[in-house]
Amino acid sequence: MTEFKPWTELKPCPFCGSKDVIIKQDDSCGHTVICFKCNAKTDRCLSQKLAVEAWNRRIEMTDNNYNNTKVYLRKKYEMCNFTNCFECPLSENNNGKSLACYLYDSKYPEEAIAAVREWHESSEKKFTYKDDFFGKFPNAAKTSDGYPKDLIACVFYPQIRDKYNGDCSDHNKCWDMEKED
Repeated sequence: MTEFKPWTELKPCPFCGSKDVIIKQDDSCGHTVICFKCNAKTDRCLSQKLAVEAWNRRIEMTDNNYNNTKVYLRKKYEMCNFTNCFECPLSENNNGKSLACYLYDSKYPEEAIAAVREWHESSEKKFTYKDDFFGKFPNAAKTSDGYPKDLIACVFYPQIRDKYNGDCSDHNKCWDMEKED
């Protein structure tokens, strides 16, 4: 028998702001918090207390948190461009939780941040305009030496042209420049 219980300690829905949220208990004693307005819900938890804790866990988005989130996402993007999934520390093969990376970093954000930070601190690679370009356009044509075919970096990235005062005669050198945020 499925049982619905109102719970006074539940915060409003983080997605729609509704206060119309409940704890649902299923037949096998699992507990899930559900928003009636937008259907957001927690994963199935073993107790009401754990379900409430999961629902109420929030990260306040201050300017500092927002900037840190941007840094994490940028560094994760760079890491994904340098590694294949089998080498990536966030992959289900390497994260120790057997979760796909997008689930791992949402369920274990502190561990994911630490893994990305460790990878970057141990990596000597720099993130270049070429890496950024192929990250955005993975199927773009390449020259025999791995650069974008028939594209000039300073046309695609005006900040390179500005850095060289319009003289970007060595196109591969421009593609190999470290991309700044």
